[in-house]
Amino acid sequence: MNRQTIAAFAAAAAITAAFLTGTSVARSSKGTPDNKIATVNIQTIFDSLAERKDKLEMLQSEAARLEGEFAAINRNINAEREAATKMPEGPAKDAAIDAAVDKDVMANINIKKAKAKLEKDQAATIRSIFDKIQKEAAKQAQINGYTMVMASDDWVQMSPRATSQELTQMMSLRRFLYVDSKQHDITTEVLKSLNDGYAANKAAAPTPAPSAPTTPGTTPTRPN
Repeated sequence: MNRQTIAAFAAAAAITAAFLTGTSVARSSKGTPDNKIATVNIQTIFDSLAERKDKLEMLQSEAARLEGEFAAINRNINAEREAATKMPEGPAKDAAIDAAVDKDVMANINIKKAKAKLEKDQAATIRSIFDKIQKEAAKQAQINGYTMVMASDDWVQMSPRATSQELTQMMSLRRFLYVDSKQHDITTEVLKSLNDGYAANKAAAPTPAPSAPTTPGTTPTRPN
């Protein structure tokens, strides 16, 4: 199992922000700017969400489980193949080798299916989190009277190893050169509300039942 597939889910940055507590959505103490534009650092929110951390750990745990399970299946197949090659020449040996090959082909198919499912779960989680960020930004805008909430990118640094073409592209895609965070940024409010809501829902959710063991040679599945 390629762990880089799961690591892509964490490609943004390490989770470093503390878990914010409280359940109420407080009205912003900042005065609404005259132009009524707010900004959100999506990267900071994404990196600091408790929900993202939990789901990332679930995906990594599932990837490790699948890796161990398929490694055991492959060991069994290799043992069967080795035993078949030591058999006396004849139809029985040919049949045993063919059976080992069939199992190997099926195992590879099941591995690809399992990896595809993990990638699908990963993508679904990212979409779900981004949708929640958008909805919370809209909610904060309604509370505070903002008519526009934009994703800030003034924090992005240009790599000293970037090529001239890459730098030109970055400049052409840049939306902000400078943002006064005290006047416009609502990242903290959005992050706090999302983490508070997730903590409340998590506390109210029933404990999931343990998953049933997977039969060797079948496609492993992860509880939804």
